[in-house]
Amino acid sequence: MKTVYIICVVFIMTGCITQKRCERLYPCRGAVDTIVKDSIVYIIKDSIYTLPTDSSTIKALIICEDEIPRLKQIIAYASGKRVEVPVIRFKHDTLFVDCKVDSAEITLTWAEKNQYRLMKVNETIVKRENYITGWQWAQIWMGRLLIIAIAIILILFLLRVIFKIGA
Repeated sequence: MKTVYIICVVFIMTGCITQKRCERLYPCRGAVDTIVKDSIVYIIKDSIYTLPTDSSTIKALIICEDEIPRLKQIIAYASGKRVEVPVIRFKHDTLFVDCKVDSAEITLTWAEKNQYRLMKVNETIVKRENYITGWQWAQIWMGRLLIIAIAIILILFLLRVIFKIGA
């Protein structure tokens, strides 16, 4: 009967020790959930760009020989920003000059890519409700000392039985 009592006390004390060790090694932590949502938005934009009027000039000396007009000499010429020096052509009695550009409008279209990342963090905090009081700590330490005392008594008993010391 005495041995059964000792075995029960040993199992109860090892349970207390195991619980404390588990609480120390694996403490309760709160859970953290992170939700990430990526979205890409394309915004199509356009703009009208107006090009101003531009021109180029040429000053030339034309003479008529035998009633046929001929270009004798170019006195001066100037090109515009977007227009080159004009092209001059004679066809029988007609003069052709190509040189002027009217104002123009250009429509530019582009797409802007905007990337958004929405991150939401949910944190669950675990709050302990049952704390060990001072009296409970005293009982735990008395139990530990009891286990040590029982272990010493058991070792001495086994040494006395095995080696027949102090009989």
